[in-house]
Amino acid sequence: LYPLRGTIKSISEFPPCVIFTSEFDCMRREAHALKEMLMKKNKLKDFHEMPGVGHSITMTVLSHRVTGSLRTISRRLRST
Repeated sequence: LYPLRGTIKSISEFPPCVIFTSEFDCMRREAHALKEMLMKKNKLKDFHEMPGVGHSITMTVLSHRVTGSLRTISRRLRST
């Protein structure tokens, strides 16, 4: 699935979305573009960018930065 190839109309058919990206992710610009599209259609539930982390967070899951970010994300999702 590559949602940026869709139209604003197709985005309006999405369920509420949560986006996760990383500060040094090669797909970061696309995540921000999708965020903007979802916001225009009131479909963005939450957006979180993990500081100091690259594209593959699964390889750095023991990183202090990733652990802190995942805790923040968990708290935010539980509060909604």
